[in-house]
Amino acid sequence: MKPARCDLARLRRLARADAGMTLVDVHVALALLGIMSTGVFLGFQAGLSNWIITQQYASEQQNGRTTVNRVARALRMTGYNYTGTATAPAFIYASNNEVDFYADIDNTGTVQCYRFYLNNGVVYEAKDTSTSCGSSITGETGNPLTTSVEAKTLTFTELDFAYYDAEDLSGGQLTATPLSASDRALVRRVEVTVKVKGVSSSETPVSIVTDIVIRQGA
Repeated sequence: MKPARCDLARLRRLARADAGMTLVDVHVALALLGIMSTGVFLGFQAGLSNWIITQQYASEQQNGRTTVNRVARALRMTGYNYTGTATAPAFIYASNNEVDFYADIDNTGTVQCYRFYLNNGVVYEAKDTSTSCGSSITGETGNPLTTSVEAKTLTFTELDFAYYDAEDLSGGQLTATPLSASDRALVRRVEVTVKVKGVSSSETPVSIVTDIVIRQGA
């Protein structure tokens, strides 16, 4: 009889071993799966956030460069087809944050007045073709250099101009603000700086700087 009872006990142990997963086992497996899924999701979310930030940063840089290039191309033409004098130089107004000037950028033979300024986070360009534009350009309302869609997502925190009386980098900076007529007649180089960032971005604004040598005597 003893051998039979031993065999029965052994069979019961084998049966319990082959009984499969218990409810506890299922719960443990689900918990481990949840932890792994959470880790994968958090990793994906972090990667996506970094990608979005990188794309936004690249967009800010591109828009900053585009704006600076637009201003630079216009400023290089300051005084083109315009005969300036000591009291009426090609630069009509020149301050740290705004510049107005005479130029025939379109090469039509007729000089126009241009104005670049910053207003509420958007860089504007104004153009006046009237014969008396020199006295009215400083009050002209311009058009944004960025599209309306970009203007809703990007903001220019700074538009700065620095003026120099020589073409090379050793030229002295003209620091009166705004420049007097005599100083405006001396300008041969302008340094333009813009700072741009996303409207909702907490990142430090991107700075874009360029130097422009005036092609014509200002």
